[in-house]
Amino acid sequence: MSENKSIQFSQQQINAIEHKNAPGVIIAGAGSGKTTVMGARVIHLIEKENVPADGILGLTFTNLATGELRKKVRENLEELRTKNDKQPTDDQFFGEPTITTYHSFSSQLVKEFGVLLGIEPDHEIVSDARRNQICARAISNSSLDLISLETKFKTILERVLKLDDSLSDTAVSTEDLRKFDQELIERASIWSPETPKSAFEINAKRRIILAKLVDEFRDLKLAYNVLDYADMTRIALNLVTDFESVRKKYQEQYVAVLLDEYQDTSISQRKMLQKLFSNGHSVNAVGDPLQSIYAFRGASSRNITQFPTHFPQSGGEESPRFSLPITQ
Repeated sequence: MSENKSIQFSQQQINAIEHKNAPGVIIAGAGSGKTTVMGARVIHLIEKENVPADGILGLTFTNLATGELRKKVRENLEELRTKNDKQPTDDQFFGEPTITTYHSFSSQLVKEFGVLLGIEPDHEIVSDARRNQICARAISNSSLDLISLETKFKTILERVLKLDDSLSDTAVSTEDLRKFDQELIERASIWSPETPKSAFEINAKRRIILAKLVDEFRDLKLAYNVLDYADMTRIALNLVTDFESVRKKYQEQYVAVLLDEYQDTSISQRKMLQKLFSNGHSVNAVGDPLQSIYAFRGASSRNITQFPTHFPQSGGEESPRFSLPITQ
């Protein structure tokens, strides 16, 4: 193993680092040295598994985590080059791994291929204030029966924004939501045709209107050539689902993928990554289901517990799990 000799890795850490170039999940909480392990994993892939440095993709949630992992990887790469007396002509060792945030990765994908869905590459990312303004205009211009919502304009605005976020994070289309609610209404009429309407039937009818408002809000954003963060993963998922050329591009570009804080990924993010890198592709996720903190915005800790089946090995069997004990 070529990792920094000053670091004494535990056997559990070594197992995670030296796992073959194949999918696997690492359960690692705070204090387990996961960033050091991920940095060492990159070096193992390059030196022992012949993965080119620029064929590695690392995704994190925050700019801070991105900087820490990028710094660790660069230090380890420099040590590896020096130890093996590698020259700049050795492309495998002198490329640069791509380490960025989940949102930045989705944004780049949309910028590069969004034109396939009618999205111009020069679109702007709007602030929360501007997003609120556009949503308010969409509601004001709507011809829908908003009176039936029986609430204030401000409340309608808040509900449309929240529904837009929720649908984007959970990979549910407005069409599917309306279909679900319509089926609820039809079942309610069969159960109790002569009784007062139940609360869930009333809410279902209101949610159908809100879902239509979400569509109008999204259309207006496209008309203004702007997107918000809620749009990025949703559109990226649509692109990798609908276009084989997009999937092929990223599958060929990135031989190995490392996913940090995977317990905080949303359902949409997980599905996007599945579309890109399932079927035995080398994907290593790191996280702890007990530390999930973003459930309010669609994150699902089940993503990490079900990783072995979401990202199986090439033969279809479940990918392995590794656990890192707390070391400090």
